[in-house]
Amino acid sequence: MPEEAQSYRINQDADQIAREHDRLRVLARVRDPSTCATLTRIGIAPGWQCCDVGSGAGTITAWMAEQVGPAGRVLSVDVDTRFQEPSHGVVEVRTLDVTSEPDLPVRSEPSTCAPLRASKVFWNR
Repeated sequence: MPEEAQSYRINQDADQIAREHDRLRVLARVRDPSTCATLTRIGIAPGWQCCDVGSGAGTITAWMAEQVGPAGRVLSVDVDTRFQEPSHGVVEVRTLDVTSEPDLPVRSEPSTCAPLRASKVFWNR
């Protein structure tokens, strides 16, 4: 009998939630500087439209929102969005499992697209 796929979702157990918060803080501290540097080299700028897939705590989403300014847009997508701020300003937060709902609510043919860390997608209009 084939094995059933395990869920990545975090349950309501306070201990598991605390561990996930810690994990996301470590990821942000370790990975965010290189992600921001890569996006800066790519040329993220005011007016860009970006999608952060697997946005976790939303730290890169927040940074991108600062870069794209009021003329831009940042779509933050994660299977569990309770670890980040809700939608506000140019940021739209959506709960979505891209493994079972692979159609991202973004434009189908971005003019500039750069996949990063196999979980980040950025596009410029």
